[in-house]
Amino acid sequence: MYQRKLSFSEAIDHAIRNNYLNFSGRASLSDFWWFMLFSLMALFVSVFVGGVLGEIVACSVGVFVSVFLFMPMVSMAVRRLHDVNRSGWWLPVALTGIGLIPLLVWFCAGSHMDYNQYGDIPNLVD
Repeated sequence: MYQRKLSFSEAIDHAIRNNYLNFSGRASLSDFWWFMLFSLMALFVSVFVGGVLGEIVACSVGVFVSVFLFMPMVSMAVRRLHDVNRSGWWLPVALTGIGLIPLLVWFCAGSHMDYNQYGDIPNLVD
């Protein structure tokens, strides 16, 4: 058995269509980082397109994309914490600044390769 890595398009589809507001379960390492890359690219593109179209449009487009991606990013982060056997309630420690360090370590850690209280191992292939 091994944990299959999701492709970029699978991760985006999985995050937006299937888990937009899902705070339960687990998210694999590839699932999390592909979605974070997509979110960053979407924000850059929205700012660039908005900048080309004008200041008012830039603000509107940027705000729209930010609002649209905020909740899936939070739910993905919570599910990623679940995957490393941590509670999603660790996420607010990011507000302290120094709390970003343990979160980054946990976000980069491999999956807890056993069933835990948050569910089965994601993307497991026999």
